[in-house]
Amino acid sequence: MSPWPLPARIWLPLCLAFFCLAGGCVRTTMVPLSYSPAVDERPECRLSLTVPGFADARGDVEGVGRTEDGRVYYPDRLVEDWVTSAFRRELRSAGCQVSKQPGREAQTNGFILRGSVERAWLRQVSSTEYTVNLELNLRVFRGERRVHAESFKASLQRIAFPRQELPELLMQENLQDLMRVMVPTTLRVCREAADQSARE
Repeated sequence: MSPWPLPARIWLPLCLAFFCLAGGCVRTTMVPLSYSPAVDERPECRLSLTVPGFADARGDVEGVGRTEDGRVYYPDRLVEDWVTSAFRRELRSAGCQVSKQPGREAQTNGFILRGSVERAWLRQVSSTEYTVNLELNLRVFRGERRVHAESFKASLQRIAFPRQELPELLMQENLQDLMRVMVPTTLRVCREAADQSARE
């Protein structure tokens, strides 16, 4: 009598799948860069803001990370487009009027938000451990005058059973954590600059 209670055609694929997952084996290293708004508490926004788009300042970097065995995590879209889209969605969710190109008013006295992606890196440390690091630089302009510049960083570390959608979820969570800080800061800076301009 076979020591295995299940037929070989059933338990053998299960064993292979287990060992593949335990060793960090993933069929693909393509990482979809998705985003859902996550900023919970924020002041109501009555501002008109222009967000032309973030620039990729990461240098000559291949992909957005590495697997445990050294394979490259490739994004399914440009990292700077992913960040720009997330930032615009968060600002619109707060009630801001957001445009992509500065109109005549924005060029003279409106707020223009320009940024760059300094770091976006996902690392599979072991078969079950992952780290993600993001760093964005943001510059706030009032017309042609820069009124604020700041770097925002967020990182996370997770112990999780490896599955194909995990890299996507971790990248999204890390960007959401960063936006929870960057969006309220941006709105506060713009409101204070607008109040100061009104007093002058």
